[in-house]
Amino acid sequence: MRDVSDVRREAELLESLLPKLMRKLFRPIMDDSIAELPLAQLRVVRALEGHPHTMSELADEFRMSLSSVSQLVHRLVDVGLVHVDSDSVDRRVRTVRLTTLGARLMLHRRETRIQLAETALSGLSEYERAALLSSLGRLLAECDAVVPDASESLIQTSELERGA
Repeated sequence: MRDVSDVRREAELLESLLPKLMRKLFRPIMDDSIAELPLAQLRVVRALEGHPHTMSELADEFRMSLSSVSQLVHRLVDVGLVHVDSDSVDRRVRTVRLTTLGARLMLHRRETRIQLAETALSGLSEYERAALLSSLGRLLAECDAVVPDASESLIQTSELERGA
């Protein structure tokens, strides 16, 4: 059986390695204007990649107030990355979707990041790649069990951006 202090050291190592890995593997590219967005705005844009969301859905997903989400969304509207539509039946319901520019920039960002990951993974053997991906999937499953709501919370991020 493993000593708790061993798991602690491994957790400390993981906490140190993951940010470094993310910075190196998914570093901003010179022409990646999306990378210049504050983290909270980037997370909203990423959430919209799959499909449009109502303002309320975004607020629920990120555990934020409707007014905070509205501020984030309006900043994204100002830079041309998202568009807000009002529902024809209930004008209070506002749906947020990526603009053509927003979708194109996110696709470019995703493709660039995949190419960087592909290059890094190509230095590993097939066995190492399979073990890495399997272990990351298992770790994610363990995180889901430990953290009740795995959706990314923007509450602290928004507070940091405001200097709170």
